[in-house]
Amino acid sequence: MSEIELYPSDDDSFISQAPSQLPITATSSKAQQDTAPEPPASRRGRRPSRAASRTPRRRGLPSPPPSRPPPSPASSYTSAQPNIPAIEKWTVLGLRQALISADVHFSRRMNKSQLYNLYVSLQAAFPSPKSTPPSKTAKKASNKTSNSRFQKTPSPDAAGPSSTRAPGHSRPSASLGRAPDSAAIPTAMEPPLVTNNIRAQILTEIQAVGTRGGPMPNPSTSLFRVNIPINHPLKPLLDASLNSILQAVSPNTLQSYLTAWKCFKSFHFTFNQPFPSFSLLNITSFISYLDSTKNLKACSIKGYLSRIQFFHKLLFGSPSADIANSQTSMLIKGIQKTQPTRPDARQPITLDILTKCISTLRRGYHSTNTARTLDDMFILAFFGFLRCSELTITSNFNPKVHPTISDLSVLDNETISYFIKQSKTDQMKKGHFIYIFNLQSPIQPYQTLFAYSQFRNSQTKSPSDPLFTDNFNRPVTRFWFQKHLKSILLQANIPANNFSSHSFRIGAATTAAQKGLSQQQIQELGRWSSEAFKSYIRSNHLHTKEAQRSLLS
Repeated sequence: MSEIELYPSDDDSFISQAPSQLPITATSSKAQQDTAPEPPASRRGRRPSRAASRTPRRRGLPSPPPSRPPPSPASSYTSAQPNIPAIEKWTVLGLRQALISADVHFSRRMNKSQLYNLYVSLQAAFPSPKSTPPSKTAKKASNKTSNSRFQKTPSPDAAGPSSTRAPGHSRPSASLGRAPDSAAIPTAMEPPLVTNNIRAQILTEIQAVGTRGGPMPNPSTSLFRVNIPINHPLKPLLDASLNSILQAVSPNTLQSYLTAWKCFKSFHFTFNQPFPSFSLLNITSFISYLDSTKNLKACSIKGYLSRIQFFHKLLFGSPSADIANSQTSMLIKGIQKTQPTRPDARQPITLDILTKCISTLRRGYHSTNTARTLDDMFILAFFGFLRCSELTITSNFNPKVHPTISDLSVLDNETISYFIKQSKTDQMKKGHFIYIFNLQSPIQPYQTLFAYSQFRNSQTKSPSDPLFTDNFNRPVTRFWFQKHLKSILLQANIPANNFSSHSFRIGAATTAAQKGLSQQQIQELGRWSSEAFKSYIRSNHLHTKEAQRSLLS
């Protein structure tokens, strides 16, 4: 197989600095500029008089409608509509994506009507904070942003209706309270990011409980229910303690806790029960409610109970004995036996599929900057057995957690290192190094990462800047990465339905097993702390055929 050519650079000087033995080849075409022309500045000076600017109209004709700025592009970052659209304006895929964006678990067996009722009940009981009218300052800022966006030339990476997508593979809007717009391309819409005040929301929920949480034997057992005056000398230290306690849990996890708590509250309101009640009757009824009404799987029900247990610890300073009751466990086990277990439908991105995707990128995909960024992310995700959270962001960029330019280092002519600051199995942020070596390969992983490192260092002077950015110099989000992954798979003539960002980690484990690596090696490469990696190894009929051939021989 011939080597896949790398990308041309806007500044080819850094390629010439690479070691002479590196077979980096560049195409002769020049990279197109990704930045759009800036809109012309408004003319300064006195405004024309109203009489001079007024357009004459004939008597008897209706007045023309007032001019309004064009609507902002369809995006989850804009305000959601307070009114819930009718069910006819939704698709099943759109409802599923809206519920996923709200971290609401649901069954794949639910039909369109059930999904819509679940979404309506969620919005009715707990309206999204986005539905609140913005302030005047926010409106002015929004108008400026929307006007500047529409004055610029649309970019393929822009999240708006002008984005081009493969036909037949559109994605519904992830914005809560908003149905997919037929005039917009749904795949360009991003789900709402984790709110910065998620901890404040949890504190508000606990304070709203008040005395409804039931009598406590000792109020001092929970710091979250200590009520002291604002001028108390220990008040600042108490607030710092509460914030530090919530800092022990990641924002994404806190968001899932809050979603389960809201569902628990909705259950109480539906059946006219005092909220919150942690009695055995209420807990078991809530479990049956999740099974019969919400159609959740047993594993999802367990997750909901653990998240409600978290709030019980904050309220009372100790776990609930009724949630951990043996009858509760037996109830979940009985539900689990009635639900059929389905195999994981996610497909692996093996080395063959990775090669096809990178070949598609290097033949020309959107802008050069987008293709170059995705190329490096694909290589790191596969050879590093990385999770998507170890490459992208799901909240505001934090250089202490997310990938920065300094995390990708060229050690020598044979080795490049990538430092993971924090991961799912490394909550204490000890960090872990991933090494990419200079080995012969058609996709040239070492050469690609070397060129990208030099390119990013030539673009910025701060090593704490984001390592992976889009065409607008924004840190790459999970949604942006998955959106382009689906598009690249389609262009490579690979069905993209069962592929996700986690397919790189699954594919790396599958490829390692096919190449004969031991289970201990796979576990170490993927940084698995348990034997969960065994479920990542996939096999197809070709491997089964080879196994039978070995038996016959």
